[in-house]
Amino acid sequence: MMRVLVAAISTLVFSASAHAAEMTAYRAVYRAEQNSAQPGNPETARISGQMTYDLTNTCASWDAHRVLDVRFGRTDGQVFFLTYEQTTREASDGKTFQFRYRLAVNGNLQSSDEGSVSRVYGGARATIRYTQPRPRTQDIPEGTLFPIAHDLALLRALEAGLRDFAAPRFDGNITGGETSHLVLQSVAPAQQVNGKSIPRIWRVQRTDISLVATRDTPVQTVQEIWANGVVGLLENDLGFGPVRWVLTDLQLRPVVCR
Repeated sequence: MMRVLVAAISTLVFSASAHAAEMTAYRAVYRAEQNSAQPGNPETARISGQMTYDLTNTCASWDAHRVLDVRFGRTDGQVFFLTYEQTTREASDGKTFQFRYRLAVNGNLQSSDEGSVSRVYGGARATIRYTQPRPRTQDIPEGTLFPIAHDLALLRALEAGLRDFAAPRFDGNITGGETSHLVLQSVAPAQQVNGKSIPRIWRVQRTDISLVATRDTPVQTVQEIWANGVVGLLENDLGFGPVRWVLTDLQLRPVVCR
């Protein structure tokens, strides 16, 4: 159950803002609410919470920090508090990736991982070196992309008019996971962000399948991806019931070279 829950949360990693291979840093805040449009857990009566995502461009790397707090109220009166925190650093040249995440339910730690990934021999292969919860190493498939690189590749595919896109992806949660996207709808809204128009939104269905733990259930998420790369709306199921994540605040940020 916890592996599936962590996999579901990992689908909430957002596309780094990009257009024509340009990227921007930002801070986004999302409100969690029950997704009444989807069949859910009949024992879940209420869902509420918040998620924040901070992305910083340091010139040498993309640093991301995400905090998720969700409250699930059951019909029998029980309440579950889910807390998730993830910190990552992805080198701009794609050669290294550092990650740390922690998942707790009702204050009790359920799972955590910490480690790094390095490319070898020109970047085709990569090796994960875990430091927590125990030291170990593991290879991931050739061609595996880190989150920012994967999201850039997705945006290029969307801008090129492709209806589907798939590539191996590693974000610290799903070891060697295959992530695919299927475009459900493409619209041209009158959207403004910080005075700049957003010419297009793609509504896509994302599916994550672990290539290592084959018994895990594929995790599906619906995302509305703006042409600048920001995800304006997400829908998924964290195991307690279907959740909609609605963007409530967005701040675009300048590059901060260190």
